[in-house]
Amino acid sequence: VAGERWELTVNAKNLFDEDHHVDLQSFPNVYVLDIGPGGASEDGNINIGTLGQPRLITGSLTYRF
Repeated sequence: VAGERWELTVNAKNLFDEDHHVDLQSFPNVYVLDIGPGGASEDGNINIGTLGQPRLITGSLTYRF
């Protein structure tokens, strides 16, 4: 919103405050379960990532004189 001498700006990021990752990497994971003689192996994944920022709403008001 702007007038001749002023301006109002509002900015919103992640408005609905959803959990999200900004980066995510998946690595294979092999671990051994101790089930009987010799055990057994099972494959899985390890996911490593960074959670994104929560809701952020900013505003600014500019007046030119």
